[in-house]
Amino acid sequence: MPTAKTWKAPKADKRPLRTPGQFAALLAAVPVACEKNAAQFTDYLRFLAYTGAREQEALKVRWDDVDMAGERVTIGT
Repeated sequence: MPTAKTWKAPKADKRPLRTPGQFAALLAAVPVACEKNAAQFTDYLRFLAYTGAREQEALKVRWDDVDMAGERVTIGT
């Protein structure tokens, strides 16, 4: 509509990235927080961190999506 005013969304503040030390501290705290599946959860957090996948995308990855020889993971197919 030509008479409607445009609304610009405010820019989001940039969140600081976590340092490797902070990430290691997070992984070390996992066994305390969830005793039952601590190993699986730390693997999941590492997968998210190293691939950049989103949470739900990472859960949908299957072994068919992993190319060990080519050192690749296909996400979102």
